[in-house]
Amino acid sequence: MREIDVYSLPINLIKGKIVDLSEGDVVIQFDSRLGMMRIPLRMLITEKYPQTGDEVELYMSYVMVNKQ
Repeated sequence: MREIDVYSLPINLIKGKIVDLSEGDVVIQFDSRLGMMRIPLRMLITEKYPQTGDEVELYMSYVMVNKQ
């Protein structure tokens, strides 16, 4: 298997919005068919309490499967 330099992987800005909110987590719907993600509320960086419909963004790279 080919070795990959993880530091050379492209990092992409992904945008979306909060579609569901509970006491402990938020559900984010990403733009352009990238799907959804549920994250703990403590992982959200914000100056105010989040609301449904708030726009969010994150930086993401490819997902690698660990060798077993």
